[in-house]
Amino acid sequence: GSTLALQLFKDTFRMNNLSTAAASNISNILSVFQVQGGCFFGVLLALPISDRYGHRLSLIISTIVFTIGSLLQTFANGSLNMMYAGRTFNGFGVGSATSMMPVFIAEFSPPAVRGRVVGISEIMYQIGALVGKFRINYGTAWHIPNSSTAQWRIPIAVQIIPGSVLFVSMLTSFLHGQMSTGHTSTFTQARRPPSQRRAEYQRWSWSGLPTRTASWIRRRTTSSRICPPTSNSPPQSGNTPGGMHPDRALII
Repeated sequence: GSTLALQLFKDTFRMNNLSTAAASNISNILSVFQVQGGCFFGVLLALPISDRYGHRLSLIISTIVFTIGSLLQTFANGSLNMMYAGRTFNGFGVGSATSMMPVFIAEFSPPAVRGRVVGISEIMYQIGALVGKFRINYGTAWHIPNSSTAQWRIPIAVQIIPGSVLFVSMLTSFLHGQMSTGHTSTFTQARRPPSQRRAEYQRWSWSGLPTRTASWIRRRTTSSRICPPTSNSPPQSGNTPGGMHPDRALII
């Protein structure tokens, strides 16, 4: 089972002195704070944060929040409020990171292996959840005595390891982008003036479809006026005015 089911965890947080219904409610609340609470708001805020600061810096922020939550849970010595706060921070980091990471991988992967790489990342995520939730709890429950709080602290503290690896890798990538010559980092690109970012969004979103359609019609009309068909002109190729290639007519 999970860490919440360990007997020593219940003893540390004085859940054995409560009725079965009350102890079950506390376990449900701890799960809700991470899954339905922190993850929910982490997913909602992932889009505006990554749009404002870029994926690299947003993932750095997510890993910092995740690590803070793991530390709060690890050092919560019988304080349910501290555990609630840690679960909330932990869930926020998980929700935001898991929603941004597939997009980040897809953007930076070569098209030939993009789907494969994203699929591998999801498989590794599920393997990590399986190992962390069951295997580590199983090992600590069997090999660490019930008198040591390390029985429930170790499964929680292990979360810091993958969070730290992701933090170091994203920080290295971010600093490399900042120091590279002639390369504009994601953070710098995200700090474009709001009017410029709004214009780019409107250009490529559905709201900019009428503008793009009018621009395409204007280019077609202009190309027809520049290259009118004549009776002495050579045989025309394609269906565009003046025997122009369809792509050429669109460019003009």
